[in-house]
Amino acid sequence: MKKFYLGLSVACLLYGCVTTPTEQPSSSAVVKKTFSPQKRVNRGIGCQDSDNNCMNGTGVYLYPDGSRYKGEFRAGKKHGKGILTFANGGYYDGDFQNNNRHGFGVFEQSDGYRYEGEWQDDKPHGRGLQIRANGERYEGEFHRGKRHGRGEYQWPSGNRHVGEWRNGKRHGRGIHIFADGGLLMREWESNRIVNTGRKVEADYAQMVEAFFRRETGINPHNEAYFFRMLEAFMKRRLYQSDDNAGNKLGDIVTAILERESSGKEAGKEAGKELGKVVEEMLIRDGYYIP
Repeated sequence: MKKFYLGLSVACLLYGCVTTPTEQPSSSAVVKKTFSPQKRVNRGIGCQDSDNNCMNGTGVYLYPDGSRYKGEFRAGKKHGKGILTFANGGYYDGDFQNNNRHGFGVFEQSDGYRYEGEWQDDKPHGRGLQIRANGERYEGEFHRGKRHGRGEYQWPSGNRHVGEWRNGKRHGRGIHIFADGGLLMREWESNRIVNTGRKVEADYAQMVEAFFRRETGINPHNEAYFFRMLEAFMKRRLYQSDDNAGNKLGDIVTAILERESSGKEAGKEAGKELGKVVEEMLIRDGYYIP
């Protein structure tokens, strides 16, 4: 966590402080109680196969509310691959286990809501993509039906939040990426902003975003791509300065590039050197409290 905070801050320290209103993501709730028909197969109208494959095998089953399941059964329960079509027009296509959505599957409502990803015990759990009817979308980690872990939320305006979530709320470090390309680092506690960094303008934001994604494991860029962006950024900003720490930082970035071909360990070593110099600069200027 400390590594990407430092990486973001070194870019942010070059700009004035900005506070910007943040759009609120929609509720983290993913599964409504009315999504599933009666879970036990034997409560429905009945199996549509004369050989009763709805006990064990592949069959079709109709429910009193008009819902329909076509797929695999085991011991009279939905188990394996199948498609559950709801009377209101929605559907779930994917894996089942003991009548629950469990594994990988796609759920879609008639109003345009869609979830595609991993399930556990009838709830989104693991990695998934959630798209709402109003155009908002979240891609990342879920835990028992809620956004939890690392992920990216995007609004119809084009603004995005990339960072950490807990129990459906933004919690921890993250960056707010504006539609114009600029970005702002923030720290959250239960959807409440507790700390705001300095705004990074659009021409440098791509480098900072790449660093953040790489350090947090959110769609990381490859090493060579990241280092090329970092070198360009540092040369434009720090090589023009008389600041000794800035010049030293630029030299280390160049060294990282030169040692890239020497192997992964050499790159890691240079990366640690880079982090130490960045920390020295931030402590000296009051941007970081050790």
